[in-house]
Amino acid sequence: MNKEPRVTIIMLNFNGKRYLGELLDKAVDSALNQKYTNLDVIFADNGSSDDSVEYVSNKYGDKVRVIDLGKNYGFCLGNNIASRHASHDSKYLLFMNPDAILSSDYITKLIRAMGLDGSIGIAQGLEISLDGVAHKIGGFIDNYGRSFVIDVKPVIRSLNKPIEAL
Repeated sequence: MNKEPRVTIIMLNFNGKRYLGELLDKAVDSALNQKYTNLDVIFADNGSSDDSVEYVSNKYGDKVRVIDLGKNYGFCLGNNIASRHASHDSKYLLFMNPDAILSSDYITKLIRAMGLDGSIGIAQGLEISLDGVAHKIGGFIDNYGRSFVIDVKPVIRSLNKPIEAL
């Protein structure tokens, strides 16, 4: 029995095959090639008119659970509907865009951070563009429901050196 908490990655897609091309493959591959092993990957298609559903089904087989939502529900509702397909024993849901590429230890680091404090309810990794520039480390929502984004560009410029995540 695996003692690590189960994580379900939900990748909501809309015409990713057409618009993202090989970046879609890199995103799915990065989800599947995590060092963290107790995970499921759901590819939820949000009403695409390209062949994204067939492509991902044929390429990844049973490694990825493909859910065809049938129409475009938008980002929030699409993810909410897709989350209903997560394993009943999943402790964490990771909402991943189909143009995001995860480092191989991404989930391991997030789970470690979440485990440090039981009051943490949500976490986000560092957002780094394809050219290697860090942009955001996410943010937080205060007790009044106000959201805040933390922009790290000024901090990184002042450090004048690469940063090490967790």
